[in-house]
Amino acid sequence: MMARCTVAAVLLLVAVEAAPAQSREFSVVSVKPCEGNAGPAAGGRKGDGRPSSPVRLHLPCQTVANLIQWAYVNYAQDRFDPLANMPVTGGPAWINSLEYEIDAGAETPRDSGVINGAMLRKLLESRFALRTHQEKRQIPVYELVVGNRNKLKLKRSQPGSCVVFDPEHPPTPDLSKPLLLLCGMMRGNDTGTDVNGATMADLARMLSDHSDRKIVDRTGLTGTFDIHLDLYPTEFNSTVSAGEAASRIAEEIRKIGLQLRSARGTGELLVIDSLSKPQEN
Repeated sequence: MMARCTVAAVLLLVAVEAAPAQSREFSVVSVKPCEGNAGPAAGGRKGDGRPSSPVRLHLPCQTVANLIQWAYVNYAQDRFDPLANMPVTGGPAWINSLEYEIDAGAETPRDSGVINGAMLRKLLESRFALRTHQEKRQIPVYELVVGNRNKLKLKRSQPGSCVVFDPEHPPTPDLSKPLLLLCGMMRGNDTGTDVNGATMADLARMLSDHSDRKIVDRTGLTGTFDIHLDLYPTEFNSTVSAGEAASRIAEEIRKIGLQLRSARGTGELLVIDSLSKPQEN
């Protein structure tokens, strides 16, 4: 499963005013392979001082897997949804290794949701010959269950422990201050990873992004929790196989009284039908 975008991406690529309906294609597009392909860990997005704007999309050194997840899942409705979750399957192996830098310009200012959603999808379809479809399948899953209720170590959410993400009024980035901890999203720190204001369904969804299977909440626990995991962001990164990450997740959540159980369930997938490497320009 592919890694989710970081909180930094949330704060740097949203919050642009809506524009009237116009062409949903960029007028100028540059797609270049990144030298060395030394990319960010676990779906992270590297910045280089050239942010996107209402007339420009700049995505430095991203795998095609990240680009597809970004445009077709997080921006599927042309509005940023940091909690969107749909596994992407199919395509050549290089979509998880080769990275590309994208610079694209629009003739008139556009809403950030349209730029990162509909216009980026058009760009991928045009330059990468990307074709996809959605389907439901019976697939192997993990069920997140309570292992031992007498050993549960879950702390109920505390007021002010996180900030609720409002897509209608996204927070204004302030790089002089620590990144906001958004409710229901992971953030790494010096002691591991924190997930505050999260339901068990939120936790299952987030862990799914780093596992070899979709994780489904079957705990029966209600409400929100502030959760700390002794797993560092590097233990979720692209050098760790999904199966190995799932083993680490299973070992870690046992410490708080939860466990993963193998099962089968229905999964909605974004399937890559065709994809090719773009010509450099």
